[in-house]
Amino acid sequence: MDTVSRQGGDQFAVLLSDVQRPDDAAVSTEKILKALARVHCIDEHELRVTSSIGVSVFPGDGLDAELLIRNADAAMYQAKKLGRNCFEFYWPP
Repeated sequence: MDTVSRQGGDQFAVLLSDVQRPDDAAVSTEKILKALARVHCIDEHELRVTSSIGVSVFPGDGLDAELLIRNADAAMYQAKKLGRNCFEFYWPP
């Protein structure tokens, strides 16, 4: 079962439980980006959401939740530098 949790502010974490390879995470991340990019209508207002997503993969990017979240956060900031509305995998410095 996949899980979504709000980390605070405008940051969320998504735990994908059935990922066999990093490409599986990329497919899910692209679906999330596409869903968020749709125009959301509330009353008479059109809302447009942009997002930057950082991806870390167990066990290569960390063996515990704290390290995986920290590495996904670093990848997210790299995605923001690249122009937003995209995702990046964590790459060690």
